[in-house]
Formats: sequence, structure tokens, C-alpha cells
Amino acid sequence: MNNEASAAFELCQTELSENVFTEGSIGRAVWQMAWPLLLTSTLSSCVGLVDMYLAGFMGDAAQAAIGIGEQFIFLAVTIGTGLCIGCQALISRCVGARQLGQAWLYIKDSLYATALIGLVATVTGIVLAKEIFACFAAEPLVNELGVRYLQLTSLGNLPFVLAMTLTAVFRAYGAPRYALYVWTIITVVSITSAFAFVFSDMPWGVMSVDSLAWSWNLGATLGVICGFVLLARLRREAGACNAPLHRTGVSAHCNETGLDANRDKKSVRAHSNQTGLGANRDEKSVRAHSNQTGLGAYRNEKSVGAHSNQTGLGAYRNEKSVGAHCMRPEVVHELRPSVTRMREILALGLPATIAELSWVVSNFLMFVLFANFPQATAAQAAWSVAYKLEETVASYPLLALSLAAAAVVGQNLGAGKTSRAFKAALIMGIYAGVAMFAVGCLLTLASVPLVSLFSQDALVIHYGQLLLSASPLVLPLLAVWLVFFGAVEGAGVTTVPMIFNAAGYLLIRLPLAWALALPAGLGMNGVFIALFVSRFLLSLIAGMVFLRRKWLKVGLLQAT
Repeated sequence: MNNEASAAFELCQTELSENVFTEGSIGRAVWQMAWPLLLTSTLSSCVGLVDMYLAGFMGDAAQAAIGIGEQFIFLAVTIGTGLCIGCQALISRCVGARQLGQAWLYIKDSLYATALIGLVATVTGIVLAKEIFACFAAEPLVNELGVRYLQLTSLGNLPFVLAMTLTAVFRAYGAPRYALYVWTIITVVSITSAFAFVFSDMPWGVMSVDSLAWSWNLGATLGVICGFVLLARLRREAGACNAPLHRTGVSAHCNETGLDANRDKKSVRAHSNQTGLGANRDEKSVRAHSNQTGLGAYRNEKSVGAHSNQTGLGAYRNEKSVGAHCMRPEVVHELRPSVTRMREILALGLPATIAELSWVVSNFLMFVLFANFPQATAAQAAWSVAYKLEETVASYPLLALSLAAAAVVGQNLGAGKTSRAFKAALIMGIYAGVAMFAVGCLLTLASVPLVSLFSQDALVIHYGQLLLSASPLVLPLLAVWLVFFGAVEGAGVTTVPMIFNAAGYLLIRLPLAWALALPAGLGMNGVFIALFVSRFLLSLIAGMVFLRRKWLKVGLLQAT
């Protein structure tokens, strides 16, 4: 073996011999998956935060319009997120079981499904923007600005939903840093262009919501381009080391002629099964063979574990890959969507989508509720600011931990390690709860200056301070709820979280907020009480579901 092939093989063996998410320290696995996603969530939340800050220069009406418009963006995003949860559960399970070829087929069909969702969301946002805003009974100026903002940002739905799918793929595949790279591009481009457009003399600038919409579209487009480049890179890396991953070694197989391949995966070997002469069946070195009847040749072999299964004059020539994996052409090159796989993705993703939709619909209706307040615009602006602050420092980081828990659980269930899957999710939940208590204390203490960054209106500041005042209690509850239900969804059990999330948002939070705020006359205090009660109940239910472990058994059965 030449030095180039030897070094390449050693690299391949090092990368594939141990999966840090299913082997070794659980704390290391949690950290390896969590830190890139935490940074990713922080970056993603910064875009909306900067938009809300810049909208503050345009007045309360602009802030309210953007707050409402972003709810529809979240509607499209959450539908895509639901599908991403389904594809992530399936892909991570395949990766944990070392079925990389099957994982790539799920990746392909996930991209098809989410692209369709993105197109529908784009058309819907453009065509129905006026009708959507009419549901909120907002003031005329809020409606005018909001419709324009929604129509323009809808153009970015397709690239953004695709970017979400790509980041889900990277998480499931054990490459969360790639997700970080995509969101870095989206965030940097969106924020820098937002400042440039808002304070520029361009037609869409000069303190206009148009500038915020165009900056977001630009960032999403460049981000998804970056994501596809990284996906192609990941595909090449997987192709270079696309063999079953076992700690005892790497075996590359090619079953093309109906003859049996070597099934002993505890050695590093390459085989050639020919019609005619027998193959060398017990090679223990890393070499490439060609045993042929006729004029076979061993020509210019530069690969490790390259195969030649031919009858007659053939030679596997000029191979430059490491551990080249011989797969059926329909597996490697199939581009048509598979109805069967898309049904699997939808079967897991649809309940998660409904759960996410219940959250978005609830937030939509909260704006409708605030429209009935005496100071409607101030209430809507305060909700938008407080919601954005909590989203930035808590919701997005917790969502990242939830997705990290789902990926780690999925891979470990694919590897048949239920105990490790449970412990990893439990550790994430505990860490998240402790961290959110500290974050909640800081958010409460700094609530007035933070809200004042976005608005100088005294009533907006008062409402915002009230909504953030219970953060030390509310955010740890949110942590338990999101991380534990995320682990359950990672096992492929998405129906149970759907039922309880939908009930919590639509049957508890919203009716209770309406009853306390309007008939009871408590106003924003009633909304505050409803938020606390609904989160407490959901966190309690999530903890009970998680600790019973029935979801682990269901996930293990699905993995097998």
C-alpha cells in the first residue's frame, strides 16, 4: 500500500471507528451536539431582534406590523419544522444504525417535501396578505405596513424552509457545525444588509419595513446556497468512507453478481467475487484485487477497499476514493421522490407540524386579543418586544437543545442503546433548567432597560416589564417542557407531544388569557397569569411522559 492510500485509510478508520454520539462519554456527546446548535439559535434569534430594534425607529405601528407579520413567517417555518422533526428522526436513526445509503434517500425526499411547503407558503403569503392582516383588526397604519412586509418576506419562505431542512439533516447526521455555518451566513448577511438598507438612500430603504424584508430575503437565499454546498461536501465525505461503521474495523462490500460478500466485519478487507475463478476470501490487509477470467488487470489502483466484480475483461481502474462503497445505481443516482419514504416522513412530521401550528395559531390569536384592549397598539407592541426578548435568550436556545436531544436520542435508538438515549436527554433537561433559571433572573432584573431599547412609550415599557417579571419561574418550566418533548419526538413518538401542546396552547392558554383579560377585567395581568399556568401544566405533563420511558420502547421498535 502506498503512503497516500495508507494515510487516507487511517483517516477514514479514525472518523468511522467511533461515533461520539453513541459511544463514550454522554456528557461529551451532549456537548458536541449542543454547542453548535446553541450558537445557531443565538444567531437566528438575532435577526428578528435587530428587525424589532430597527422598527423602533419607525414607530409603534411598524413594530406591531412586524410582530404580526412575523407570526405568518413562523407559520411557514413551523410547518417546515414539523417535517424536519420527522426527517431528523428517520435520518438520525439510520446514521446510528450505520445505514448511510438509506439516510441519504431520506435526505433527498425531505428536501422535496419541504421545497413544496416553501412554495405554498410563498404563494399564500403574497396572495392572501391583506386577508391575513384583516383578521387582526389592527389599526389602519399597522395593516398597511404589515401587508407590505408580509408580501415581501414571503419571497424568502422557500429558501428559508430549505435552509431549515438542511440544518436538520446536518444535526441528524452528526454534523451540527454545518448548521452553525449556514445560520452564520443568514445572520451576518441579514443584519448587515438591514442596517445598510434602513439607513441608506435606496428606494426600499429610508426607514422603511421594505428594507427589513429585503435584507431577510437576501440572507435566507445566500444561507440556503451555503447549505447545499455543505451538503455536497458531506455527501463526498460520506462517499469516501461509506462503509458499515464498527469499532472493530471497516468492511466495504459490493454485491453485484449475486455472489456472497464477506460478512465478517471485524477485519479491513476488499473482495472480488468473480464468475469463474474463486476470490481470495480471507485477506487481512487493505488491498484491491482483481481475479478475472481473461485479460483482467490490476491497473492503477489508488483506492483502499476498491472492488472489482466482473466477468471477462474488466478492471476497476483509476480509483482515487478511500473505501469506495459500491452501491446500486438506483440508490446512488435516484432523483425521483419516493412516495413510501415521503409517507414515513409525513407520518412522523405531521403530528409535530400540528403541535407547532398550535403554537403559531395561539400567538396569532393573542394579537387578536390585544386588539380588544383600550390601548391596542401599545399592547401588541409590548407583546412583540417581550416575546422577541424571551425568544432570543430562552426559546431559541431551548429549541436548539430540544433538537439536539432529538438527534442524540435518534442515533442511540438506531444503535440499540435505549439507556444511553434516556440519560443523554435527562442531562440536557437538567442543564437547560438550571441555565434558564439564571437567564430568567437576568431578564427580569434588566426588563425595563431591555424593553426601553425598543420603545420609549411608557405603556409599552410597563406591559413589557410585566410580561417578563416571572421569567425565573417560567423559563425553567419551558426548558423541561421543550427538551423532554424534543427527546420523545427524536424517538419518533410525535403524536403525544402534539396532543398536549395543542391542548396547552389552544384549550388552556388562549381561553384563560381571554377570560382573565377581558371578562374579568385584569387586562395584561390576566395574560401574564394564563402564560404561567399553561407553561406549568405543559412542563408537568412533559416530565411525566419522559420519565415513564414508554416512548423509548416505541422508538426502539421503530428502529428495528
